[in-house]
Amino acid sequence: MACRIWIAVLMTASLLATTGCQLHPRPTDAGADTLPAPTPALSFHISHMRIQMMPPADYLYASSHTSFDDISAPASQTIPALGKLVTSGTVQAAGPVLFVYHDPSENPSVPFDLEIGLPLRAAPASPIDGFTTRKLPAFRCATVIYRGPMKLLPKAYDKLIPEMIAAGLVPSNQTRESYLVWESPDSPNNVMEIEVGIDSGKRAK
Repeated sequence: MACRIWIAVLMTASLLATTGCQLHPRPTDAGADTLPAPTPALSFHISHMRIQMMPPADYLYASSHTSFDDISAPASQTIPALGKLVTSGTVQAAGPVLFVYHDPSENPSVPFDLEIGLPLRAAPASPIDGFTTRKLPAFRCATVIYRGPMKLLPKAYDKLIPEMIAAGLVPSNQTRESYLVWESPDSPNNVMEIEVGIDSGKRAK
């Protein structure tokens, strides 16, 4: 699962850059502030794993049943539309674009449920065509903050998943990804938060 998700994120980053949907830092995330800046010797940094309970939030999203082979279609429609809603003032984002993956398969051709959306400061007063609003539930997850270019993002998963297993934690069937700071696909200053759900009913052996 983890090794495939970064492909969708890289594609999303390119779309955000071309549509003008600017991402913003989330100052309350201490990890984003404390990671050192990349250097020529090490062009990325990954924080230590943290166990967090993400709070509930109003979430405006478009859902699709897609595969990693076909994920560009819903992303190319949804991300520009979200950008227009924000720039027009129709909605007020409470955080950056958030992908929610529901039980994605390692097989890139197998469909899964995907939500692409934004956490909001408040739910819209009236329905927005093409989007649904729901209360995003609290989410217990293992997280790392990654700083660096998108092409090296898989290294964050390579670090997080073994740390979870070593701690006796079993990943759930949901993963979320959130951009905290965005400059460009190749920028060493991009900051992302990877949130892998924890299955509370299981423990790794």
